[in-house]
Amino acid sequence: MARHSTLLTIRVIVERDDVTYDEIKTPFSLEKNVEAAIRDALSSSMCAASNLSVECVSTSFTYLDETPGCGRCESCKRWTCDAEGMPETSQIGICRGAKVDGKLLCDECLPTEHPYAF
Repeated sequence: MARHSTLLTIRVIVERDDVTYDEIKTPFSLEKNVEAAIRDALSSSMCAASNLSVECVSTSFTYLDETPGCGRCESCKRWTCDAEGMPETSQIGICRGAKVDGKLLCDECLPTEHPYAF
């Protein structure tokens, strides 16, 4: 029987208080801890009862506070990006929003007639 592989993409926003600039710029221990937790959780819940194997392929970090076009929705405070103000290739995989009357809104808070409204 042939083996089939699926790439599962998981995006997690991690927010931390009371960290120094150096800690923010060196996330490797956090990255490894998140990778290990995801791998362990998937392995223990999925692989024990089936013929699945789980392998972590890659992890990346994007500093949302420093990313142009990204910010908190003015209405609900969810992270979003201005999909109209960013090229498609620059969008980072978080909620696509847009600016309306100068306010950044996420897809759920945009007016229903807006093309990016959810």
